[in-house]
Amino acid sequence: MGQYKGILPCAACTSFCEGCEGMTVDLDVKENQTFKLVRTSNSGHNKPEVHEGKFIFVDNGKLKIQLNGVSERNTVLWQQDSVEVLDTKTGLSYEAYLDFELTRKT
Repeated sequence: MGQYKGILPCAACTSFCEGCEGMTVDLDVKENQTFKLVRTSNSGHNKPEVHEGKFIFVDNGKLKIQLNGVSERNTVLWQQDSVEVLDTKTGLSYEAYLDFELTRKT
């Protein structure tokens, strides 16, 4: 649980492409299985997306969570000081997985 932040590739990309400014992602995950997710386009073309709700664990080890009500990039994998956003279609890491890491705020 905790607060995580990072810059991810824009919604259509599976890694940072040339000229991609990406999106800033803030994720706050609470012990009571609620979350707040804010995604802001760094190009300034779109308004920030704000999602709030409950999450569920999708594995027995409680390392993967799925954010209910979020259609894309809604599954994250817990790591030591970060979370990794997984591919929505496969549930697996993106090939450029380092581009999809959010670091824990201290």
